[in-house]
Amino acid sequence: MDYLAEKSRILVASGDVKQAMQVTVNAVETSSESNTSALLAVIRCHIAQGDIGDAKAQMDFLKATHENIDKSVLFYYFQALIDKAENKPEESFLSNMRHAIDAHISSLQKIPFGLDYIIQLDACFLIEIATQLLDYAPIAPTKAPDVILKEISRILNIVHENCPGLTKANYLLAKAKFLEMDIDGAEMLLRSCIERNNSLAEVHLLLAQIYLQKQNLEEAAKCLDVGLSFNFKVREHPRYFLIRSKMLKRQKQIDQAIAMLKSALSLPIFSADQQSLKQMDVSESERIAVYLELMDSLQLVGRIHEADSVMQQAVSLYTGKPEEHQLVLMNAQLRLQRGDVDGSLGVLQSVRPDQPNYQAARMKMAQIYLEEKHDRHRFSICYRDILDHDPTPQAYVLLGDAYMSIQEPTKAIEAYETAMRRNPKDHALAEKIGNAYVQCHLYNKAITFYEAAMKSGRQNVMRLRFAEQLFRMGNLEKCERVLREIVDKEGDPMDVQSIKDHVAYWMLLSKLHFENGNWQEATSDLLKAKSLQSKMLTKSALEVPNMQEERKLAANICCQLAELHSNRREWNKATELYKEAVLINDHDIKSMLALASIYMSMGKLQQCNQQCQTILSLDRNNNEATLMMADLMYQRNEGEQAIKHFSQILDRNPNQYHALARCVELSWRKGDMEQVDKYLKNAVENNPRATVDAGYNYCKGLLEW
Repeated sequence: MDYLAEKSRILVASGDVKQAMQVTVNAVETSSESNTSALLAVIRCHIAQGDIGDAKAQMDFLKATHENIDKSVLFYYFQALIDKAENKPEESFLSNMRHAIDAHISSLQKIPFGLDYIIQLDACFLIEIATQLLDYAPIAPTKAPDVILKEISRILNIVHENCPGLTKANYLLAKAKFLEMDIDGAEMLLRSCIERNNSLAEVHLLLAQIYLQKQNLEEAAKCLDVGLSFNFKVREHPRYFLIRSKMLKRQKQIDQAIAMLKSALSLPIFSADQQSLKQMDVSESERIAVYLELMDSLQLVGRIHEADSVMQQAVSLYTGKPEEHQLVLMNAQLRLQRGDVDGSLGVLQSVRPDQPNYQAARMKMAQIYLEEKHDRHRFSICYRDILDHDPTPQAYVLLGDAYMSIQEPTKAIEAYETAMRRNPKDHALAEKIGNAYVQCHLYNKAITFYEAAMKSGRQNVMRLRFAEQLFRMGNLEKCERVLREIVDKEGDPMDVQSIKDHVAYWMLLSKLHFENGNWQEATSDLLKAKSLQSKMLTKSALEVPNMQEERKLAANICCQLAELHSNRREWNKATELYKEAVLINDHDIKSMLALASIYMSMGKLQQCNQQCQTILSLDRNNNEATLMMADLMYQRNEGEQAIKHFSQILDRNPNQYHALARCVELSWRKGDMEQVDKYLKNAVENNPRATVDAGYNYCKGLLEW
């Protein structure tokens, strides 16, 4: 019967819900009562058809007839979808989704990596969850941490690590990274999607948004044209109109932007059902974004009444729906971007305590008071309002975090300690209290607190914080004793968290021994950290969700070891370690630059040149690599090419005196002194105090020699 349930699921995904229901009915009629797959497939079909009442009835029946079914992955997932369809608070939807994700990931723990693991992973299901979560994600990129985006990244990173060739997963992960303001990470993923299949219009659309975010209108326009050439239906996508209108706004063509957005509202997609939206990869957030962009454009040209009319139209469409809170918050954000600070505060102030977005609105108000009005008092009042409405330990933690952000650690400690009394097992909170003591310069109190917390709670985390504080205070002997106690006791950690902790212990021990002038011990400690981190890299993506961060740490350890050997002029060992760092993390430009520098010191100019070329292929505006390339050409007496590279650096940074000195010398050889005068003038224009810089005066002296 499982294969019929799977067939039904595929039919639902392809949009043929009617046929899927027929398959599931046949499966139910021929299966035994103990088989839940067919019954769950029926619920899936009811939800897909929008028959939420029937879906709930089936859920109740299943719960009554099958013990513990309410703890299964699909039960939690379907409950979340029902919550969403019934417009229940976001917290209810997210809670059930989290239970579904945690239960699904837990089922993979005991399966070794292989075919069975990939089957159980069920990447399609995780992608389906991510797609549902994206409907609750922020409409526009935000620097503020977002719980929805965090969950999306968590599951899609697992899919990406295990199935890196799945374009859909990479695209959705890129979308999440874009919304988290990780623009470079999003662009890298989209580039990998295009390498595998360059005909996906939505990938080019998202890439266009990224270029728009980077203020690169020319590249954004190219991406739109490429997307359109592969799929003319792109013209029916709200994102196409959004990007085009934003480009027109940047070019000060506001009226044309308004006309384009109004034509977008007449698209069939704005009256389409959810199934049509899914097929075109259109979210409600994107439809809302068109309304908001139109309002903003109308307000820019003073057509306030029209803007209010559009706002009322949007509110009437989304009142009572999960997207309503996004509409309010985004309206406030748009007013803020336009400089209407008081208008933004007015919109946020209208959110009542009984509304689900009250906390988010008050936090946004606090941010505006702090960053725009520089009113620390009103900032703290906003968090007090949250506390008055919901006096939970989490609210006290929020208040404490707020006080820390405005450099009032004493008040933060009071809030944290209140939260700690109400939730004594919150070890993360204990860590925050210790950090607050440090910020208050109550170092001895911090040490006493960390030591007590280490004995009563999360020993490893508190031990590390305790040792770090001892190191900062110069109590190296006690610091070493605290660290040695654990590394000698647990010599070969196996689980992920223990390995992480021990890597941190050994790295701190290395710093301690280096501080004491014990080079051999410092090197030995780092080698142990390197060995443990190598063990971490052999773990599965399920055990280590953010493998890229672990790779960065492994590369960093190699770099630290290489620096120790470089200090002793052991160039060959340093070179091998930098090579290893680059092999572990092939986008680590810092390691590549260090390796190129060593090659230059050793006179290996060809290898240095290759390394610089690799760096420039990743970051074409990298000044250090460009400077090194120019110096190589200078050494090889390739004056024309060298001066070209030095000029590129000076165009980006007129006060780069090394490049300026080389330009003076090479231009003097050519007899072209006008160019040098221009660069000296640019240096003063860029920094009026350049005339007192030693580098500037050295270059001027070269010119007048």
